[in-house]
Amino acid sequence: MFKKQMKYLLSVILVSISLLFVSCWNEIDDTNKVYTTNTTTITGKIVTEGGTAPAKGVKLNLDWIIQSELGGTHRSIANTVTDANGIFKFVFYASDTELYFQGGYRINYIGTDTNYVKLVNTNILGYVPLYKRDTVIDKILLLPKRSFIKIKIPDTKIQTYFYVYYRCGDLDFKNSYQNGGSKYYPEIVSEKTVEAAGNQLNYIRISKRIGDEDIFVTDSVYVPIGNTIVYSIK
Repeated sequence: MFKKQMKYLLSVILVSISLLFVSCWNEIDDTNKVYTTNTTTITGKIVTEGGTAPAKGVKLNLDWIIQSELGGTHRSIANTVTDANGIFKFVFYASDTELYFQGGYRINYIGTDTNYVKLVNTNILGYVPLYKRDTVIDKILLLPKRSFIKIKIPDTKIQTYFYVYYRCGDLDFKNSYQNGGSKYYPEIVSEKTVEAAGNQLNYIRISKRIGDEDIFVTDSVYVPIGNTIVYSIK
């Protein structure tokens, strides 16, 4: 009987904790609101091909989020689409809470155009700090066109780990792979094809473990849009 009572009590506690976590999360959708007073403007341009061409017709979302182990708040503020010159604009009201935490706004790519790269683990193109209302902030952000690099590893007995990355907005976006011993890619492979940025430089950071020595190399390669080039790790 005592064990059943304890089991029931534990179930009640777990349900209560789950409800507490749910109740502490605040989801706000302001994407249909129009603001005319005390507004803040975030404007700018989305570019591609290393910044040499505008990214037109790109769907974007502006949001703000703060979270902890006990919950948080997410506010979806506005949606927009870039024009023929890659220009975008968000006009909104910044709340007191958002200003207190000095902004933390995110510009997110929400499109599904397969001509552009698939952003790794995130759709964030850039962050915007904000300290006051009635201001205008200008951003230039990068959304690369899609290409590929086939990485070849001649000696599969050597543990090889590499990043392929490129500049995208305020961040370095990258794919990572390891030849042997990785919890994500435990298989020993002689080659791996990864997504790359078209018509711009892609950077490859390579580390190899040979005996007791770690060897690090950084290289760069230019990849045309829509192409797959071959890169052999020496």
